[in-house]
Amino acid sequence: MAQFPPPMRQSVVKRSKKYLEEALYNRLFRQGSSDKSVRTEVNQFLKSHKRVYKWEVGMSVKKLRARKRYGAALKLSEAMAKRGMNLTVSDHAIQLDLVAKTRDISAAEKYFMDLPESAKNQLCYGALLNCYCKDLMTEKAEALMAKMKELRFASSSMAYNSLMTLYTKASQPEKIPSIIQDMKAADVMPDCYTYNVWMRGLAAVNDIDGFEKAEMALKTLEKKNHEKGSWRFPVSDNSVWRIGNLVEVYRVWRSLKLAFPKVANISYLNMIQVLVNLNDLPGAVKCFKEWESSYETYDIRIANALIGGYTKADMLDEAEKMKNHAIRRKAKPNSKTWEIFMDYYLRKENVEEAVKCIRNAIEAGRGDGGKWVPSRDAIHQIMSHFLQEKDVEGAEGLLEILDKAEYEKGEKVFESLIRTYAAAGQKSPLIRRRLKMEKIEVSYLYSAAFPLLSPVLESSSNILLNEGGKEDRRRRLLAAVYNNQGSFQAILAEEERLVIIRFGHDWDETCMQMDEVLASVAETIKNFAVIYLVDITEVPDFNTMYELYDPSTVMFFFRNKHIMIDLGTGNNNKINWALKDKQEFIDIVETVYRGARKGRGLVIAPKDYSTKYRY
Repeated sequence: MAQFPPPMRQSVVKRSKKYLEEALYNRLFRQGSSDKSVRTEVNQFLKSHKRVYKWEVGMSVKKLRARKRYGAALKLSEAMAKRGMNLTVSDHAIQLDLVAKTRDISAAEKYFMDLPESAKNQLCYGALLNCYCKDLMTEKAEALMAKMKELRFASSSMAYNSLMTLYTKASQPEKIPSIIQDMKAADVMPDCYTYNVWMRGLAAVNDIDGFEKAEMALKTLEKKNHEKGSWRFPVSDNSVWRIGNLVEVYRVWRSLKLAFPKVANISYLNMIQVLVNLNDLPGAVKCFKEWESSYETYDIRIANALIGGYTKADMLDEAEKMKNHAIRRKAKPNSKTWEIFMDYYLRKENVEEAVKCIRNAIEAGRGDGGKWVPSRDAIHQIMSHFLQEKDVEGAEGLLEILDKAEYEKGEKVFESLIRTYAAAGQKSPLIRRRLKMEKIEVSYLYSAAFPLLSPVLESSSNILLNEGGKEDRRRRLLAAVYNNQGSFQAILAEEERLVIIRFGHDWDETCMQMDEVLASVAETIKNFAVIYLVDITEVPDFNTMYELYDPSTVMFFFRNKHIMIDLGTGNNNKINWALKDKQEFIDIVETVYRGARKGRGLVIAPKDYSTKYRY
């Protein structure tokens, strides 16, 4: 029979000047794989109007998806389609998945509906089903699966696997056995992932029959891999240790070594991870020594697995010895090594060492050449520590380290930084410029100069409430206000209490009435609210922004955000008249505080203050 040569792939070297001078996927990642650098390269390529081969676009989209740069991948794919690049059926399925990840599921549904009928094959249906399953949309997923069965598109295990994963995440593992029965009825061969998901579901049922079925499934998987002549320890997704049967783990491990004298590094890695998860640290150490006596290439991932076991058991000295041992074996600690130590130090609240680990992890980088970045939870925990300790130098040092990794710090990180400056009583003259460079929207609390507002001090509240008559208390209140300038830092540092600001003039009769109520409730609400007075003549910065034209205006803020309240007056931004009833004001403050704690930006007042009730 004649042998046909493989299809020719056009060279990226010998092409005309109208084409891109290098392969597109190389260009996109030449500055690293951070989201910012990739987006910049994609935009520059699209602006250049240079040509590329279709296979380059496909390879670039594949690499972008692998690095979770979905927005850049979708932009590239859509732009090339507009330029006339023909999309195959698999291209449509990939683009549908990108639309769902970048935008939302409704956009993915619209994309699917707009496809020509010829493009709606099992790949596109499968991609949409996978989107439904990831978003835990059970009803839509089941309806689409029924449609796929009707069209005979459910001919592979992929669709069934997606549905079983959905049931696992939706805490409906009892539905998984019926999916297995459907696969058998449709003569669809289960794959390794099918068995693993099935075992997880049966383990979640937590009954004897479930465990026995899981064991049978594991043995079936074992036999299946033996017959293929290849084996990888089937616990990479933790299916065995979820059952919690350590005896079964060792049985499978012995079976592996008897069938294949040469065991791959990945199998040792999976075995050690399982033993660590099952708290069998001595067994993990023994397995590591066995691997170390026969390895061909030293794998730092295996050392990391044991380091993770030591840190989990609070055996820091042993973890350090393991790291140094790997270095002596010419293995360089990678970002995962330092991340394990970082997690340990954060758990022990040793922030200084955790920051050092972050620096080392960033310098080491990822194994694929990309830049490692810490999790946002870790950064927020460290920044919260610096805020509590009023450590401006530590917070700035962390941000300097993050700059090296091109870490997109975002509003929350800078909010913590500003709060740290405020708590320490310091100012940063460059903070506005830095916020602008980071393209962070600045609320009025960020943009205003620091020493603008003045507090009604809690330390003075007892005197204000308990000594003298009304006029005497009011004079003491105003004295406390005007003798404590420069307290804007205190507002920025308020994490748990509601901030109440009265704008107006102290000599105005309406303000006097409102201030009397404020002074009378200061002690009652001091645990969850703090009151500030602002003279709109001395501090005119907010007059235009909040339309402060009334004699007295009361506004509420929580964690630097304006909290609106629907009073029935049509103006949800403020209270622009003087309340005379102390209990009414306390009720309003409590309502606003409860709503703000729940993350609401608008709350409903406990009483309707429309015109017919107000007068």
